[in-house]
Amino acid sequence: MEDSGLDATFVEPESFMNESGREVARKVRFYKCDPRDLLVIHDELDLPFGETRLQFDRGTAGHNGVESVTGELGTSEYWRLRVGIGPRGEVPGERFVLQDFTDDENERIEKELLPRAKELVSDWLEQQ
Repeated sequence: MEDSGLDATFVEPESFMNESGREVARKVRFYKCDPRDLLVIHDELDLPFGETRLQFDRGTAGHNGVESVTGELGTSEYWRLRVGIGPRGEVPGERFVLQDFTDDENERIEKELLPRAKELVSDWLEQQ
């Protein structure tokens, strides 16, 4: 990516997703970041595999990790890049998210999903 003069920090919490809110909130306070300038990238069972949606100030839709972030920040006013991993079929969500991706899914992630996500993040950064 070209240097656009924007200041950005990428953080990958080392906790379980369901408990990531504490670490995200700590980083927001440390960097003195307004939550409205935060982009959280997460998996989304409710979207078809590979579909992405960039949204601001949305509900958690029962996503435990998003609930953790929202609860720790005390607001839902932050950006989310939702990355579809569904549909889950008959497998309960808590088991589905722990399964490995298939070879076909891994190929689609590499060739389709990562380039699209990179473009969305890049565009988002340019607009901040």
